[in-house]
Amino acid sequence: MRCRGLIALLIWGQSVTAADLGTWGDLWPVKEPDMLTVIMQRLTALEQSGEMGRKMDAFKERVIRNSLRPPAVPGIGRTEKYGSRLFDPSVRLAADIRDNEGRVFARQGEVMNPLQYVPFNQTLYFI
Repeated sequence: MRCRGLIALLIWGQSVTAADLGTWGDLWPVKEPDMLTVIMQRLTALEQSGEMGRKMDAFKERVIRNSLRPPAVPGIGRTEKYGSRLFDPSVRLAADIRDNEGRVFARQGEVMNPLQYVPFNQTLYFI
C-alpha cells in the first residue's frame, strides 16, 4: 500500500511545474514601518540622549555586583561543616548491550562503569 502511494507521488511530482499565476485581487503598499529601521532609530536616539551610556554603566555595575556576590538561592542555607562525597556511576546491566553490528560487548548482570571506557577529566563542584 505504501509502495503505491510512493509511486503515485513520484509520477505526480514529475508533472508539477511552476508558473506565474498573475495577480489576484488588489495590492496595497505596506503601511507598517520596517522593524530594523525602528530599532536603529531608537538606539540612535538613546545614544544621542546619553541614556545608552547610563544603561550600559548600570548593566556593567549589576553584572560585577552579581558575579562577585551572587544572590542567595532560596532554600539553601550556610553549611555547618565541610563535607565531600564520591559518586560511582557503575550500573548493573538489565540486558545485553550490542553494537551496531549485533556483537554483544556487555552481558546482562555485569556491573559496568562507563568511566572505564570514556574518560571524564573535569572536576565538578556542587555548592
